[in-house]
Amino acid sequence: MSGLRVLRPGPLSLLQDGGRHGWQHLGVSPAGPLDRQAAAWANRLLDNPWGTPLLEITLGHVELESEVETWLALTGADVAASLDGRPLPPWSRFAIGVGQRLELGYARSGLRAYLAVAGGFRATAVLGSVSTQVREGLGGVHGGGEPLRAGDLLACRAAGLPRGLGVPWRYRPDYRATPLLRVITGGDAGRFDERQLQAFFARTWQLSPQSDRMGARLLGEALQPPRGQWSQGVARGRSRCRPTACRSSCRPTTRPWAAIRCSAGCTRSTWIAWPSAHLVTCCGSPRSASPTPRPSCGCSTGSSAIERRAPRLVGAAPGP
Repeated sequence: MSGLRVLRPGPLSLLQDGGRHGWQHLGVSPAGPLDRQAAAWANRLLDNPWGTPLLEITLGHVELESEVETWLALTGADVAASLDGRPLPPWSRFAIGVGQRLELGYARSGLRAYLAVAGGFRATAVLGSVSTQVREGLGGVHGGGEPLRAGDLLACRAAGLPRGLGVPWRYRPDYRATPLLRVITGGDAGRFDERQLQAFFARTWQLSPQSDRMGARLLGEALQPPRGQWSQGVARGRSRCRPTACRSSCRPTTRPWAAIRCSAGCTRSTWIAWPSAHLVTCCGSPRSASPTPRPSCGCSTGSSAIERRAPRLVGAAPGP
């Protein structure tokens, strides 16, 4: 089968789809894209359904050569992209022919970019998904959870579309701004000392370089949780306290520690990056929530202020 040949894989490029759901009771985390907004737009530009397999590119520095005539879409982090040396507009779809090379530079803002192809990339599903879970060795191009390597083939079919398209600017997050995390308190919040709870909301937290696909680790003075906790299931966005961390797509499946909130996400005009497993939330637009524009969770550095108020509920999430 033909597709895109990997000439330079970048630091961490992973095949992802909608996630590996229904296996957390056996210790398998769902994986899937971390920046759901950018991933959803990449597939939407190509008329692919939500969850169609695409490539999640961390930091950039990727080069691919096409062995098929098809259409691609690139969204997410601000990476300098070029096709045979010709610059490409961000958050848009474009045609690529046999022998043409797509080159992505390092991200100038944001952390993860998403590359989708018309019809989706082809790979063998493991437990119903092709999503790459490196820690558990599942999914990906080879089925064993490995990141993309030089020489790999991202299999896809030939496709044609009538014209190029781009995402309107108002739907693109500003990855350069300082994100504001909104919080919904969970069942453990009442067991915390009130001073500890207030301190959590009052502090400014720094995103740690130790953050990864398992979770975003926040640097700051640790909170003192109540004693005698039972292990519980971990939903996307749940926070632990020593050290403070927000769980993400490759989160562990249980927790032996107290959690303050059941859902957290950056203020944005579309879907938050860490929705709860039991409550689908959508933050108000930056214009209605505050006069200060606020970005999505794709920022790779910077501090985060935490706001104690519930986001508006506006509907169901796109996809499973």
